[in-house]
Formats: sequence, structure tokens, C-alpha cells
Amino acid sequence: MEKQKGSGAKRAQVANACRTCRAAKLKCSSEHPECSRCIDRGLVCQYDAAEGVTKRRQIRNDLMDRTDELERATSVLSNLKHGSDHEAASSLAHLRMGASIESEDLRIQANRQSAGPTSPSSSATRQPATSGELEAQNLAMQNERLRRLLHPTQQPDPRLAQTQNPSAASTYTYQDPDGEAQSWNNIDPQILDGVDPSSQEGSRNQNR
Repeated sequence: MEKQKGSGAKRAQVANACRTCRAAKLKCSSEHPECSRCIDRGLVCQYDAAEGVTKRRQIRNDLMDRTDELERATSVLSNLKHGSDHEAASSLAHLRMGASIESEDLRIQANRQSAGPTSPSSSATRQPATSGELEAQNLAMQNERLRRLLHPTQQPDPRLAQTQNPSAASTYTYQDPDGEAQSWNNIDPQILDGVDPSSQEGSRNQNR
């Protein structure tokens, strides 16, 4: 029975021992700011966790702090990589002058908020061409190719540099110099002005 009592008696565990007592594997009173053992021996008493906080809770708090610091560092790095040359140079200058990652990230966020949303003109320049714009460009190229076949000695029509109106287009069928029929869809009727079918027939006879 006495053996059972001795084995069953356990020393009360301290939730947060100081570093000195934990290194010596001795009991710590966990008093703040210094435990009684460190005071009696004149030792430096330091704790890994704040008063009233368990070690597990302190580790969780440290992990959250590290995560927040990593997110801020990622934000600053993204500004250096994707920001303008002026923004990147300004951010790098602040860091080299001793600014912390946290303060630099706060400065970047404040500048973005003060700058406001991006203007429509600048955002439009970075947007890819829409399907309607691509269709208009293809129509302009098709009209230019037909114009060169019908008027080989004329200069390119400057009107083709402008956006064509698909609603004003039509289908045109003609025969090339080899006598094969070619069909062109969505042809601008304006480029056919002044085309004399008899002159085209004469030119084909000469080529033959």
C-alpha cells in the first residue's frame, strides 16, 4: 500500500516554467516577472509565454504572428515584381533605409487606397481584344485583299484602317485570273466603287 501511495503521488506540474528552471529540470514557481528560484540564486529569469498563457497557446500565437509576417513579406515582394518602376524603387529604398516589412506593407496599402481605382482608359489598354474587335480586324484584312485583286495598281485604301461595320457588309463572288470562282463574305460595298466588270473581263482575256 505504501508503495502504491508513493507511486501514485505526482508532483504538481507547472503550466509555464521559466527557461532556466526548465533547462535545469527543476520545479519552477512560475511567478512573474521572475520565479522564486531565479531570484534566490540571482539568475536571469525568462519565459517563453506571457503570464497567464499556456505554452501551447503561446506557440499558437507565435504561429499566427509568423503567418501574418509572411503574408506581409509576400505583399511587399509582389509590389517589387509587378508594381511600376517608381513603386518598386520607392519600396526598395524604404527597406534599405531600415523600414520593417510591416511598415512598408502598410505604406503600400495606404498609397493604393489614396490612388483610388484604376481609370477606365488605363484598364482598357491592358484588356485583350474582344471577339467583335477581332471580327472587325479580320473583315478589314479580307477587304484589303479583295481590293488588291480588283485594283492592283492602287494604293491601300486608308478607310480599311478604321473599324469596319459588319452590318454594311455583303457577299461578293468573282472569278480569279485562272477562271475559278471565289466567294468573299462580309465585303464592304464601298471598296467595289468604280469597278468596271467589262474592264475586269478584258484584263482576264489579256492574261490568257
